[in-house]
Amino acid sequence: MKNLFSLLFISALAASCVNLNGQLNVQSSMAIKKRSGFLNLSTKTITLEPGSYSSELKLKSDKNFVLRIRSNKDDSEIIVPIKSKHNLNIPGTGAINLTSNEISQPFDLNGSIKTNYSDSPTIRSTESCSVYRVERRCEKICRTTTTPPRGSGRNDRRQETRCDIVCRDISITYPGI
Repeated sequence: MKNLFSLLFISALAASCVNLNGQLNVQSSMAIKKRSGFLNLSTKTITLEPGSYSSELKLKSDKNFVLRIRSNKDDSEIIVPIKSKHNLNIPGTGAINLTSNEISQPFDLNGSIKTNYSDSPTIRSTESCSVYRVERRCEKICRTTTTPPRGSGRNDRRQETRCDIVCRDISITYPGI
């Protein structure tokens, strides 16, 4: 038995959003297959009574959705898998019409999506950046010392230059592009 119910999704969506929140209006008692069992791996058919329910349609892939239905009376949640052998193309704005054969459920899924898009003004600016690198730098350091000559009694002083290579790590800032 196919039951027809409608989903009214009114939400602000961005292009990257994959959740549709809305209101589920059930017009007559209907059977649905919900997840049940250990780790929700099996399904069980239950009857959904007429009324208004909060709902969320969550995209898992092009062929796999999950419909979460929350009762407005007792806040219980029903998880309904929506699967198809074909890609289910959900539009950004417009009508959704999925038959029970397409979604492997005993009901058709009909609804509409209204997407509000807004643009902000374009902002152009320049940012500066820099990169810090630690590099090993070596330099030649020379010292000149004056010493008296050995063994001579004269006052002649002798200059001696001694050079060493000294290496150390230093931080260098490179401007970015």
